[in-house]
Amino acid sequence: MSKASSMRRRDLLRIGSLGISGVAAAALAGCGETQIVEREVVKVVTQQVPVEKVVTQIVEKARVVEKEVPVEVQKVVTQVVEKAVIQEKIVEKEVVKIVTQEAPAQPKRVDLTLLYNQFGTPEMWRDVFKKLEQEKPHLVVRETAVPYPGTEQKVLTALAGGVDLDMASVIHQWLGTFGEKEAVIPLEPLMKRDGLDPERWYGSALLDTTHRGTLIGLPYYFGPIMEFLNMDLFEGSGLEHPGQLPKAEWNFDTYLEYAQKLTSGEGVDKIYGISGIPIANSFFLPMYIWAFGGDFWNDDLTQSKLDSPEWVAAVQWMADAIANWKVAPSATEIQAIPGGPWNAGRAAMNMSGKWAVGAYDKLEFAKSMSPFPVGVDGKRHTQNSGNSMGIFTNSKHPDESWEVLKFLGTEGHKILLTYGFTNPTMPELRTWDGYIGNLFDWEDPNMYHEGSLEGEKFEFPPNANEISSLIAAALDEVVLGKKSAEDALSELQPKVDKILQEGIKS
Repeated sequence: MSKASSMRRRDLLRIGSLGISGVAAAALAGCGETQIVEREVVKVVTQQVPVEKVVTQIVEKARVVEKEVPVEVQKVVTQVVEKAVIQEKIVEKEVVKIVTQEAPAQPKRVDLTLLYNQFGTPEMWRDVFKKLEQEKPHLVVRETAVPYPGTEQKVLTALAGGVDLDMASVIHQWLGTFGEKEAVIPLEPLMKRDGLDPERWYGSALLDTTHRGTLIGLPYYFGPIMEFLNMDLFEGSGLEHPGQLPKAEWNFDTYLEYAQKLTSGEGVDKIYGISGIPIANSFFLPMYIWAFGGDFWNDDLTQSKLDSPEWVAAVQWMADAIANWKVAPSATEIQAIPGGPWNAGRAAMNMSGKWAVGAYDKLEFAKSMSPFPVGVDGKRHTQNSGNSMGIFTNSKHPDESWEVLKFLGTEGHKILLTYGFTNPTMPELRTWDGYIGNLFDWEDPNMYHEGSLEGEKFEFPPNANEISSLIAAALDEVVLGKKSAEDALSELQPKVDKILQEGIKS
């Protein structure tokens, strides 16, 4: 994975020349200051005011004597001396004030570490992290892609060794271990603080990233487990597309009927109705157990329910599908087919998820999809696959890590949608062009949506992988006819209970 290095530029307010040289203005702008220029405009006004100056002068004073009657005469002459023009000059000074304000402080650079589950294309992840650095240039994420089987152990080893880790993928099977170790922080308080409404997400998408009811990861990948169909093998079978059957009719009886009609041939030419029974897959197995009314353990994760009649019925059906009805291959038969029955075009129905459709589209046969059959209770019990990111308790930058998680769960998630890598984690995106436009023509967004609504929570306990190995070994003995389902499960239960009660192993 490469890490993008582009930085977001700040917008600077440019000012015109107001008596300040361009060099000085540029220097101030380079310092990150905003220049506010105020100009006090001063007018010079010349006014001509006509004024008449009136001057009264006594020109002469004379004494006139007539008939011995003295009369004093004063001659008064009034004359206009001048007309003056008065100039009134109003002088205003031009003042330029430069007021500087500090630009908002840019966030300080923070280096973060992230380990993520390596699936999807390198190009896709490059685009995600490039966009992250464009949106949040102060967050420098040192991301490391780790192959899926080794991610959990790598994370636990790093934490035990005191290695600084901020974030990592939190996958279903690891929720119990990470949750019990309190290795990751609860995310509900951060969502509430930032006003992120959980109702925006599919309920099953967030449910898949909880442990004992506490949200410890924010999903960036999500999708229901579906049945994918090889339509070349359906052609000529006379069977209706299972996705077009009424919901109640697509049940396990019909599933078996379809599997038997679609199975044909022998040896290297054999075609299987079902590509495989997930006795060793802790991710798909719950859907079979739930369909027969069973469950795995109590709410406290201290007691298993493996010897219940529902478990016995489910395990017997799976064993019969392989050993008696022969509509699904055994582990040995699967290994003998290069790429497996589905990829080789030798299986009609195959359980999988959105993560696989890119590879499936390249297979040289017509494809379609349908939901998983309903269970004995008439309900469809769907397991959703999800990948999320969590923040480690020992992170020195939990707030900055949360910013990364929010991006990966929203804008980053949309990039993954454009690559056709995931189904939407939010119903609001299920009609978004960036998602719909990148589906293959044989995918059905409405089926994905229904499956997302129906998704149920499988609570993975601590040491889930160890328990899964024990279950697979016990079921193998039933398939091989070495033990009955009742006996195998009765012997298995106390072993699983012991691991549950031990909790986390050092």
